[in-house]
Amino acid sequence: SSFRVVLKGGKLYVGGIGNCYQTRAIFSLWGLLQLLTFYRGLVPDVELVFGCGDKPSIPKADVDINNVNASFRTTMAPVFRYCTTPQHLDIPFPDWSFWGW
Repeated sequence: SSFRVVLKGGKLYVGGIGNCYQTRAIFSLWGLLQLLTFYRGLVPDVELVFGCGDKPSIPKADVDINNVNASFRTTMAPVFRYCTTPQHLDIPFPDWSFWGW
């Protein structure tokens, strides 16, 4: 992953910003801050992991969702990415850097 985000109590916490293409991390964080501002008090506590690359990284074939034990399911953070395919578990997320360029 390129960076990790924790939304807790209406605040945004960021860790481990790695290699991100141009300003993708900055504008993704800006979009999340806008979300917290417009929906103050309505955004649940959540941990998110972002991959800044265009290629998806979690093939569905590698994860048997029906046979994953409960403890693994609760500790696995979803991975958001700007591009994905039907054969991958990466969750599409808007690339807000287009509005910042």
